[in-house]
Amino acid sequence: MKARLSNELHNAIHEKIVLDLTIHYLNGKIEKEQDSKELEFLNKIFYRVSQDRRNNSVFLKDNGIKVFEPVPDDDGLFIAYTYSQSINGGFKEGQSRYWRAALKNHLRNKLEDYYRGNGEVH
Repeated sequence: MKARLSNELHNAIHEKIVLDLTIHYLNGKIEKEQDSKELEFLNKIFYRVSQDRRNNSVFLKDNGIKVFEPVPDDDGLFIAYTYSQSINGGFKEGQSRYWRAALKNHLRNKLEDYYRGNGEVH
């Protein structure tokens, strides 16, 4: 069920989810990396993703949006993110349900953008 929010806010919520996954992925990759040149490259990308995440979080906070921790479905194929918007003393609540394979694809596309741009993607 989706709350009646603007497309811009729905896109920002989706972007937050993908950026959080990207940071989680990069943290694991940085911990395992041995090559100092590759580590420097990954740190540049991590820094850029962190900046984008910070900007996105500020935008969501300014619009009263809060995204909660994901809840996996029983079958393990889907995952649901609940979000709410504080508005006029009340709340609008909604949920975005994602197929895990689709989220991996979104993550892969986001990483390709950052890798192509050498960590300089906006």
